[in-house]
Amino acid sequence: RGGGYTESVVENKTGVFFDELTVENIEDAVSRFDVSIHRNIKRSDLFDQANKFSEEKFITDFRGFITDVTVN
Repeated sequence: RGGGYTESVVENKTGVFFDELTVENIEDAVSRFDVSIHRNIKRSDLFDQANKFSEEKFITDFRGFITDVTVN
């Protein structure tokens, strides 16, 4: 639950998290993913989440930021 992937993964919708890097926690996360999440993951949710980090969105957001900074 740390780092950049916490921004790109939606827990129990596009993936699962684990709190501590141990074999047991990784096994648990894989098991939870296999049993509950994998069957319910929607392709559209994956694409929607990925599009939040697209090049187009970055450019649009960056231009908006620059505009806000120069106007204010």
